[in-house]
Amino acid sequence: MKTLITLLALMALVAVQTATAEEARPRTLSILPSTDTSNFNFAAQVQQGLATLYTQTQNFVPTQTQTPMAGFAEKDVSDGFKLNQTELLSFGYLENERLSLFLFDSTHPKEFIVVSQPLVDPMLGNQVTPQVIEYKMRMNFNQLLTQYYASQFQPLPGTASDAQNLASNADDPKVRAEQSRRLFSELTALETSKYYLGAAIGMARYAGNGLSNSGVNFGAWGGLRSGERTRFELGADFFAYALLHLDGRYQMPIAERLVTINLTLSIGRILGGIATAQFAKEATLKTGALVFGPGISFDIPLLGAQVRGDLRLYFGGGSILVGSYGISYSI
Repeated sequence: MKTLITLLALMALVAVQTATAEEARPRTLSILPSTDTSNFNFAAQVQQGLATLYTQTQNFVPTQTQTPMAGFAEKDVSDGFKLNQTELLSFGYLENERLSLFLFDSTHPKEFIVVSQPLVDPMLGNQVTPQVIEYKMRMNFNQLLTQYYASQFQPLPGTASDAQNLASNADDPKVRAEQSRRLFSELTALETSKYYLGAAIGMARYAGNGLSNSGVNFGAWGGLRSGERTRFELGADFFAYALLHLDGRYQMPIAERLVTINLTLSIGRILGGIATAQFAKEATLKTGALVFGPGISFDIPLLGAQVRGDLRLYFGGGSILVGSYGISYSI
């Protein structure tokens, strides 16, 4: 009996020592590429800075990787852990007026931590400089570790826990809507790169010399994300005429969780006719004429892509109404 008690005591002691050693063991951590939508071009510096900060704690073994997660659903996060063979994932997101840090833990597969700091600070002169970014990054990092050590995780977007969490805040819809908008904006931005290409098919109706016609339209474009809400695109439409256009797009701050609404201001040039008019009473447009006008579109974000519906109206040298559906891909 004494032998059995002694054996059980030794086993308990070994278990305690093993657990203590496991807690003290530095955890492996992959620093994913950071996203920078500001004018500083500090994505590499943010990634390197995170690696340095994690190393200084002596509680992590960080490595930098150039492979971002495919998305932010539970499966995408799980694939990120498997691909990098790591216990933790972390990265930063830098905007013109804000810096956010993210942390994912393999022991919390349906949760994550995100902390943010405004870069425009009256105490720092309301100027965003590299020194301010470094200072705010250290503040963010300390807050991130505080939440990590206290296991203060929040549900991944779209999980059952996330739905329950939103339901629990039903008495404060304004706060919930703003938090959801900010989080979705951050996560969507991380899925996409600065440049993108797209193509669409639809209809074009045009009018000139007092007549009007319509036909099938094929469109293509290349775009640049110049800020959190602004885009610039160079595109072309091909119906009975070839139309080259430059568009400025502004993303409205509404309905951003599932779809985004964009206002467009476009200027274009009619390059020439593709199909020769077969009848005397067909509408004609003036080759070389400049046209301009407003537009509206919606985008449905996917992983690395967006489905787009677009409507644009042009005046000058005739009038043109273009409506199309298409898809754009980050490159």
